[in-house]
Amino acid sequence: MIKRTGYLLSVTGMSLAFFVSIQPLWADSNRHERASPSVIAATAELLESSGMSEQLQSLPTAVIASFEQSIRSGGLDLPFVEQDIPYLKSTLSSAFNSERLQHAVQEQLYAELDEQQLGNLLRFYRSAPGREIREAEISNSILLHRERFTLWHQSSGLRSLTEARQLAIQALERALQASEAAVDTLISMQVALQLGLTPALPVEQRRSARQLIDTAQAQRPVLTRAYQESSLETIAFLYQQQSLDTLRAFTDILETDAGQRYVQAVNRGLSHGMLDAAETLGKSMQSLLIRRLGQGV
Repeated sequence: MIKRTGYLLSVTGMSLAFFVSIQPLWADSNRHERASPSVIAATAELLESSGMSEQLQSLPTAVIASFEQSIRSGGLDLPFVEQDIPYLKSTLSSAFNSERLQHAVQEQLYAELDEQQLGNLLRFYRSAPGREIREAEISNSILLHRERFTLWHQSSGLRSLTEARQLAIQALERALQASEAAVDTLISMQVALQLGLTPALPVEQRRSARQLIDTAQAQRPVLTRAYQESSLETIAFLYQQQSLDTLRAFTDILETDAGQRYVQAVNRGLSHGMLDAAETLGKSMQSLLIRRLGQGV
């Protein structure tokens, strides 16, 4: 979910492989209108009580900082220069905003969870373990405390955990579908950005959606393996103060039908929102890219 994905965005930038499946973001744009008032209220409470709303507020800032770093280091493999950064930051702020991401996640939750499933999840987050998890999500957010995470990783990290705690972290990572979700989101952003930029590229450099998908199918397993260790490290940092009992209670609720629907809905919604934002960004950058290519930069 977003905790792991947000960390990966902040440390890897956006020079990644391509998305394995491209699907319309708003195939059904009336989910919100059809959701009952009770479902809408329960969804809002769930986003707030899980700490998800705070993370969605922080994620765009991390994406923009990552993109700027990639421009400065040449990691985007695009001919932008230092003087382009103010314009690109403004464009990024418009494309990647918390309202877009919040809407995407909410729409997916309306589509995949019913009132009873939302109620099951809310009972957990209203409990003592649930409140602990929410506090950890906020106080140890990688998006806000990257430097503290780096210090923790260097001084202790996974290697310092007992075997029982490592097993609990591994079980939680599987329940969160963390590695797969991070790869989905990261590579969906990359393919959307490239598709948005395609009209500005010379003909010989353009690639079809089918070519991008074929490339992704070959690279996805490698990416997933590469990010699994990062996911485990991030989860261990997030919940470093929580007891084994709390971690197991969290894993137990996530492994239920309601929990898995919630995980999948958040991951899909976030991926769709990031894809939509990246495609918008690519289209907004076309004129600047044409100018830079014409100047031979």
